[in-house]
Amino acid sequence: MLRKEIMTAEMQKMAQAMARLFGLKIDGLVLEADELIAETLIENFNLTFEQLENFTAAEFEEYLKKQNFSKEKTALLSQFFYAKIDSFKSTNQNKDIAERLLQLYDFIETEHNTSSFEILNRKVKVKQLLSS
Repeated sequence: MLRKEIMTAEMQKMAQAMARLFGLKIDGLVLEADELIAETLIENFNLTFEQLENFTAAEFEEYLKKQNFSKEKTALLSQFFYAKIDSFKSTNQNKDIAERLLQLYDFIETEHNTSSFEILNRKVKVKQLLSS
C-alpha cells in the first residue's frame, strides 16, 4: 500500500510539472520550459540531456530496463521528450532526442504492451522531423 501511495504522489508531482511546462510553452517561455524539463529528467528519471544525446540505441535500452519504470512513469518520460522537441525544429539535439523518443515508444509498446492512437500519431510526427 505504501509503495502505491508513493508512486501516486510521484506521478502527481510529474503531472504538475507537465502542467507548468505547458503553461511556460504557451507563454512563450521556451528557455524556462527547457530548464523545467531538464530538472524533471534529473530529479525523476536520473537522466540528463547530455546522456540522452550520447546514448546509443543499446545503451538507452539498457538504461530503460535497468530503471524498471512503471508504464505510467515511462509514458510520462515520453511526454517530456515530446515536449522538448515539440517545436519540431530540425536541430541536432532535437534529432537525437527524437531518435530516443521513437525507441521509447517502441519500448512502451513491447515492454508494457501499451499502444494508443496518440503514440501512433506522435511517431509519425517524430519520423517527419527525423526525415527533414
